[in-house]
Amino acid sequence: MEYVDGKTLLIPDDGLGIDQFFAWFIPLADALSHAHEHGRTHGDLKPANIMIREDGTPKILDFGLAHIERGESVPLDSDMPTMTMDSDVPPSLTQGKGFMGTPSYMSPEQIEGVCT
Repeated sequence: MEYVDGKTLLIPDDGLGIDQFFAWFIPLADALSHAHEHGRTHGDLKPANIMIREDGTPKILDFGLAHIERGESVPLDSDMPTMTMDSDVPPSLTQGKGFMGTPSYMSPEQIEGVCT
């Protein structure tokens, strides 16, 4: 695993300038597009999983919860249960085959368990 020397993505309260926005988010969109073209969906994309290297290059971190497309012969399990919130489990974790991720950054489809 690559060590990324930098800082976690933080968006200032007054936003980013348009040049800075494009400098970070075009490469991030390209990286996600590349992953999707290869059957990978990140699964927990949020600012804490984006680092900005010292040279200004953005990096997407933590593909540990990535959904990996298995191909037509082995379909993804679309019947996975919805995420359960348990007092013994931190809100960013689930148990068993349930969805894992950070609830405040999940799409409604992920929360409902219909995403593949």
